[in-house]
Order: sequence, then C-alpha cells, then structure tokens
Amino acid sequence: MTVHARLLRQLTGVLLGALVATGCSLGSGDPPLGGAERLPQGDPPDGTVYAEPVDDRPGAPAFGLELLDGEQVDSDELWEDRPGVIYFFASWCTLCQRQQAEISEVAREYGDRVVFLGVAGDDTFEDVEAYLREHRVPYAVGLDPDLVVWLRYGVVEPPLVAFVSRGGQLVRGDPGGLTGDEIRAHIEELLLDS
Repeated sequence: MTVHARLLRQLTGVLLGALVATGCSLGSGDPPLGGAERLPQGDPPDGTVYAEPVDDRPGAPAFGLELLDGEQVDSDELWEDRPGVIYFFASWCTLCQRQQAEISEVAREYGDRVVFLGVAGDDTFEDVEAYLREHRVPYAVGLDPDLVVWLRYGVVEPPLVAFVSRGGQLVRGDPGGLTGDEIRAHIEELLLDS
C-alpha cells in the first residue's frame, strides 16, 4: 500500500469517526441521538384528546435538563401541550437494557401525541450516546450527572417510569420499569382520552 493510500485510509477513518461521535450518519437524515429535534414539534396531531387533570394530584417536580445535543429543556414547557413519559435509566443498568426495545417501540407508536424523555443518571456522555445508538432510542435524552432530577422524582436506582399529565401533574411513577404493554395501558388510561 502506498503512503498516499495509507494517508487517505487514515483520513477516511478519522472523518467517519468524527461523524459517528457527533451523532451524524451518512445520508440518513435522522436528527442527532438524544437531541431536542427528537421532541414532538408543533401542535399535537389533530384528533388527539388528552385526559383532564385530576385536582388532587401533585404537580410534577420542575426541572431544567441539558439534552445530549447541548439544548436546554424546561419541564414546564414539555408538559404544556401534551402529556409525557419520563424514563430514568443508566447505560450500565441491565434491566434498562432489557426494557429499552419495548420502550422505544411505544415511543415511536405514540409519536407526537406524547413527549418521551430519557433522563440518564450516574453516567457519562460517551456511554449514554453508545447506549442510544445500540438500542436505537428515538426520543430526547438528557444527562443528570448530579442526580438532581432523579432525586426530585424519588429515583433510588434505575429504571423508573414516570407519567406526567398535560399541564404538568405527576400521575404515577413505577420503580423497576414497565413492559411496553404496561406503558401503553397507562398512557391510554391516564394520559389520553381514548
């Protein structure tokens, strides 16, 4: 192999590595992993009717969170127009890994009708990004390095799934995570007026 061919091969490897590291893919057109572009955009789809908030439920603890693309989100704005599902997880959590495919499937199914948000704690950016890539996570994800959001929601260890109504009431939280069918049932029962 000539010197020029070796240099070209090395340069190609460096460029591909940079694309992968920044969440880009060649020609896929997908938004960056875990970024704000993965949040629902615009108004909820026509025909979507949300359950009315129940007066005696507490407000969901408010938080600000930096997503993997560096964008800041405010929880009060997330729940303003649609309900949400928060998945508290860690890349090293084996139960999270086992549940992730079903959770991702439910998130794709509900699309713009419900906000799905992952909150990774006790983790590194690189490990979370690798987790999102491996498990093909379709929703926005933020890092909670000091576990501030985790503590506000009573997360002792991952996973925990929290449901927030449109308008921001904490409807329920399930430590230990849930199956895809259980998440669907809670969305239909608690968040949507089906």
